[in-house]
Formats: sequence, C-alpha cells, structure tokens
Amino acid sequence: MSEESLDGFLAGVSNSVFSNSRKLLRILREAYTYGVPAMMVKSMTDRLGAASGDSFHLGTPDPSMRRIASWIFTNVDDVDTITELVTKLWKRHGREDVKLAGLLMANLPSPPWQLFLSLLNEKEAIESLLEVIEEINRGGHAVPSLSSLQIWIDRGGIYYQTVLLILHGKGSEVPDEVVLSAPPGGDIFERIRNRLLLE
Repeated sequence: MSEESLDGFLAGVSNSVFSNSRKLLRILREAYTYGVPAMMVKSMTDRLGAASGDSFHLGTPDPSMRRIASWIFTNVDDVDTITELVTKLWKRHGREDVKLAGLLMANLPSPPWQLFLSLLNEKEAIESLLEVIEEINRGGHAVPSLSSLQIWIDRGGIYYQTVLLILHGKGSEVPDEVVLSAPPGGDIFERIRNRLLLE
C-alpha cells in the first residue's frame, strides 16, 4: 500500500473517533497496515514481535508512523487527550504503538520524561526504549538532571536502567557510583554502562 493510500484512509476518518479512545485505537491499528511491505515479511515481523514482548509488530515504515503522528496532532489539540492516548498505546504495546507513543511524547509542549518513565513495564525492549529517548531528545526536550530522576533510580530495576539510558548523553555529569550500582542488563545496556564510565 502506498503513502497516498494512508493519507486517503486518514482523511476518511470521522472526527467523532477523537472523543472515543477505543475507536481511535482501532483506527490506529488499521492505519499501521498502510505502507507495510508485502506479506512475505509477516513471519519475520511475527517473530520480532514475540521476541520483543510486543503484542504485535507489523513493520510499519517510519515515514508512515510520522504521518500518523502528524494527523493526530492536526486533529487533537488537547494535551490531556494526547497524554491519555500515549498511556493507552503503551498499555496495548504493539511495536507501532510504542513508536507512536514516543513520537507523540516528543511533540508535547513540556518535557515528557516523567510520563515516559511512568509507562514502563517490568520488561521492555532496549531498542524501543532507546528509540523513544532519541525521539524525545529530537523533539527539543532537554535531558533532565540526575537529581530530577532520583525517584526512578530509587525504584530500581528497569526504571534505574532507563534513567541511565536517558542520561547517557550527559557523560561526566553522572557519578561512577550511580552507573556501577545500576542492575545488570543485556549486551547493549552494558555497552552503554561502560561508555558512561569512560566519559
């Protein structure tokens, strides 16, 4: 399906869906299918979804996801409604839902770091977390201070690990003892930990 067909689909959606989050989630799930490569890749995306813990992984290309995010902001101008949608997307936790939640958070008017951390499940794919963090940074939101994130460090586990992912661009501002005390993670996380210790 082409980008034009995605635009056509979105243009045909009734404005009434924006006041009904359940309907909007269904529309978004359908919108993700536009622009997805041929079904020959379905078995691969199914395996990727299962491996990452996502409820689905359709393989929607990045330009399509950005069009969908833009469409939402064009039609919804209430920050609370966008925040509620972000929460529902993360809870459903399709791969595209997480990507869209990151794009929406990146374009919120105030820093969304606390919202992002509050959404985390016990297990998350580090690639998805890094992608969301990159989007939020790209959205012009400054990396928060260590002290402002201390509550999440104190919670431990994935919250502590994700704080280090957020702060890894701040390098020398993160004390070595904070980096060393974080719970162990997979290969990517440990490479980031080592990079922080070298900065």
